[in-house]
Amino acid sequence: MKAIVGVALGTVLGLAMGAAALAQGGGVAEIEAKMKEYITIWNTHDAAQVLARVYRMPDTAMGTPAGLQKNFDDLKAQGYDHSQLYGVRGCLLTPETGLGEMDFTRLKTDGSVLQARRTSVYQLKKFPDGWRITSFGAGPVNCFAAPAAAPAKAN
Repeated sequence: MKAIVGVALGTVLGLAMGAAALAQGGGVAEIEAKMKEYITIWNTHDAAQVLARVYRMPDTAMGTPAGLQKNFDDLKAQGYDHSQLYGVRGCLLTPETGLGEMDFTRLKTDGSVLQARRTSVYQLKKFPDGWRITSFGAGPVNCFAAPAAAPAKAN
């Protein structure tokens, strides 16, 4: 009987851990998909679509139609054509919040580099209508780094 209870408990614990891992992986995959969708929409230079499908940051200039359109206009004045994506990584912080890291370069219409390859980090929140970017800044971010070694104990 003890063996059966032990096996049952182990199975339940294993299933719970597996479900948690799947939930984490699902959230990360959703964040990474949103980041890929973001670059595709961004490259259309359609401020209304970026705001409708990607951004949710109304208290910033980039979160308004006029502010985002000005950003596109300023980039185009410099010869901007599109952003080349090299990779994205997602990091789930809670079931409703996460980070997306994007590695990209901005290119001009003639194919030359406008802004060199760089990494930006985006904070995302899950709303009823899906994941949305709520802020962004320079990267990379620590949740993607390997854990640091434990410090040695002092004597």
